[in-house]
Amino acid sequence: MGLSRDRQTQAGPSVLFGAAHLLTLLGHGLITLLIGLDARLHLPTYFFLGNLSIVDICYTSSGVTQMLVHFLLEKTISFTQPLLLPGPEFLLLAAMACDRYVAVCDPLLYVAVMRPRLCAGLAVVSWLVGLANASVETVVTVRLPTCGHHVLNHVACETLALIRLACVDITLNQAVTVASSMVVLLAPGRLVALSSTHIVATILQIRSSGGHHKAFGTCASHFTVVSMSYGPALVTYMQPGSTASGKQDKVVVLFYAVVTPMLNPLIYSLRSKEMKAALRTGRIRLNSVLFGAAYLLTPLGKGLIILLIRLDARLHPPMFFFLGNLSIVDICYTSSGVTQMLVHFLLEKKTIYSMCGPALLLPGSGGD
Repeated sequence: MGLSRDRQTQAGPSVLFGAAHLLTLLGHGLITLLIGLDARLHLPTYFFLGNLSIVDICYTSSGVTQMLVHFLLEKTISFTQPLLLPGPEFLLLAAMACDRYVAVCDPLLYVAVMRPRLCAGLAVVSWLVGLANASVETVVTVRLPTCGHHVLNHVACETLALIRLACVDITLNQAVTVASSMVVLLAPGRLVALSSTHIVATILQIRSSGGHHKAFGTCASHFTVVSMSYGPALVTYMQPGSTASGKQDKVVVLFYAVVTPMLNPLIYSLRSKEMKAALRTGRIRLNSVLFGAAYLLTPLGKGLIILLIRLDARLHPPMFFFLGNLSIVDICYTSSGVTQMLVHFLLEKKTIYSMCGPALLLPGSGGD
C-alpha cells in the first residue's frame, strides 16, 4: 500500500502529509476552542461547525496517520484497521445548509426555528447515522475472502479498494455501498441542493448591493466547503463498479482525506467576521497560534529524524545515535514548555508554580 513501491520516493509525500495533518489538527482545534470559549460564537452555525471540526479531526487522525505508518514502515495492512468511509460530515453539512436557509430566507423566524434542542438533535442524528453507516460497510467488507491477494494498490484502507481484492462475487458489497451512499450522500446532498437553490433565489431578489454582498458572504464559505466535500465523495462512492484508474482513485482520496480537512478551517475563519473577531480579540491570541504551530512542527521534524535513523542502516553510526537521543529530549522539552505556555495563554492564568516541576527537570539534558 502506498504511492509507489520505493520507500525513498514516499518519504517526501510523507513529510507533506504529516505537515498537512498537523495543520489540520491545529486549525480545527483552534476552531473548536474558539467556539467553546467565545460567547459570540454560541450560535447554531458555529455549533454545527464545531461538530464538523471534531469529525475532521477524527477522520484525519485515522486516515492520514494510517497512510504515514504504512508509507514509512510497511506495505501490508490488516483488515481490522479502520476504513476510510463517508460519515457524519455530510449529514452535518446538510444541517448547516438548513441553518443557512432559515437565516437567509426566514431571518425573523431564525431564533424560533433553530432552537438549541433542535440543533442538538440534528447533531446527534448525524453522528449516529454516519457511524452506523460506517459500521455496516466495515463489517460487510472485512468479511470478504481475498484468497491470498494482499497487495492493496491504494494510499489507505479505502472500502472500494479493499472490495476489489475479494475473490468472490461482490454484488452484495456494491449494493451496500450504493445504499449507504444514498443515505449519507444523496439524501443530504439533495437537501443541500434545494436549500442552496432557495438561498440563491432569495439573494437575487434583494435589491441593494450591500444586501447581496452580506447574504453571499454569509453562505460563501458553506458553499465552498460543500463543493469540496461532496464532489470527491460522489465521484468515488456513487460508481462502485467503475474501472477508474488507480491513480485517479488515489488522487480523489488524498484530496478528500488530506486537502479538504486542511482547508476547511481556513475557509471558515477567513469568511466569518465573528470568527476573525474572536481570534483577534478573544481569549486565543495570535501568540497562541504561532506557538501552537511551532510546537506541532517540532515533533514532526524530530519524529522524522528518529524514524529515519531507525529505518536507514546508513544512519546507525554513533553520531546519529546521539542525534536521535537529542531529538527525543527536544520533543520532551517542548511538550512540557510550549504546552505550559499555551495553557496559560488560553486560560489567562498568570501563576505557574504548580506546573513548573516537569519543565525544571529537562533543561540541560541535551547538552546543548
